[in-house]
Amino acid sequence: MSSHSQLPTIQSDLSDRTLTINLILKAPRIITVRSCEVLGRGFRNRLSFQGESDLDKVLHARLAQSIRECLRSVPDGAQVLSMPEFLLELPGLALYGAHVLIMDARNGIRNAILRFTEFLGAASNAFIPEIGFDQATTTHSEKLAMNVLEEICMPILNLCHALDTMAQEQGQPVPARVRDRAREFQFQTELLKRFVCNAKLTHADAPFEYLGSTTGPAKLSPW
Repeated sequence: MSSHSQLPTIQSDLSDRTLTINLILKAPRIITVRSCEVLGRGFRNRLSFQGESDLDKVLHARLAQSIRECLRSVPDGAQVLSMPEFLLELPGLALYGAHVLIMDARNGIRNAILRFTEFLGAASNAFIPEIGFDQATTTHSEKLAMNVLEEICMPILNLCHALDTMAQEQGQPVPARVRDRAREFQFQTELLKRFVCNAKLTHADAPFEYLGSTTGPAKLSPW
């Protein structure tokens, strides 16, 4: 067996991307995921997990089961396994061919590198939905915008409105700098509200009052 700790780069005729999963084997049934890596032409995308990330709590159930079956009969010591006939089809993802590199045990723990030589589809489909990779980046941006709008912008605008009302009741003018900054903040908030509306978030994702007219309860007076 080669002393190198990494598998050589595998050239693919079907896909220019490979999926690598780094595992920790503590016992025949205790397998955790240390990291996953997608290697493509000109890029490398690595995802590392903190703590004890059990195989079944990270990967799709059928993929986790296939990995367990591949490692079930592996003897002790360093091993290299080649499974060119491996084929696993998941919703939105097909994995072809597998190579496994298993290191010698240290303190009862063995490290393993599992590489799928080719895959078609989205690598995110290899993970369970709870990991969050089934949602597009734009969806996360929409939800983040909604949280900022609800938790930060609207309370600040409500506070500005209350200060404006108090100043009018007391007959005191609002300082020019405060007035200008409040108008600027209101303008930016209106843009954010339009972004949320155009993103077409469902009512389950965002409160209805923030999806309707931009004339919400926190609209400032002209001053």
